[in-house]
Amino acid sequence: MSEPDFTGINTSVLYDRACIPKRHKSFRVTDNNSPQWLESHNKVKESVTAGGICIVLGTRGSGKTQSSACAIGHCCQNLKKPALYTKAFDIFLSIRNGNNRNSTTTEQEEIERFIKPHLLVMDAFEVRGDTEFENRVLDHIIDRRYDDRKPTIIITNDSIENMGNVLGPSIMDRIRESGGFIKFKDSSHRAQ
Repeated sequence: MSEPDFTGINTSVLYDRACIPKRHKSFRVTDNNSPQWLESHNKVKESVTAGGICIVLGTRGSGKTQSSACAIGHCCQNLKKPALYTKAFDIFLSIRNGNNRNSTTTEQEEIERFIKPHLLVMDAFEVRGDTEFENRVLDHIIDRRYDDRKPTIIITNDSIENMGNVLGPSIMDRIRESGGFIKFKDSSHRAQ
């Protein structure tokens, strides 16, 4: 099944549907004057353009989510493709909803919601249960996106080593091949 053509759709509609948090929605690349941040952000943007999977990591407040919001803007406005921002924990709340007997969707339909968009941003990756079920679902979502050459951004405050333990060697190998690990080294912008 081929990906739908969104070239005729208004790009601001794509951006509005991406579920970017209000705090980050109006942020623009020019709002940050840190050369380190801009260098890291450009790597994120290159990974998205190339269809890669990247892990964006760094300390709290270093601009990881803001960079990803800008990458969503790039995807929607320049590439004219749909994107979706979500917290990792919300993926599992959504899937549990698909298991609810009163739900209008199935578990599979909920999982497909995260495979379907051209760009998927999963924030707060370390804030989840780390259960075998969650790890298998994430592996499935990431692997399907990799197969379809759809870019994925995983945002975490965790270390590369801990991410390797959670994601396993196969997904880590795909990340190394297609996008890599992008560190945001600035101290917290929230304190400024």
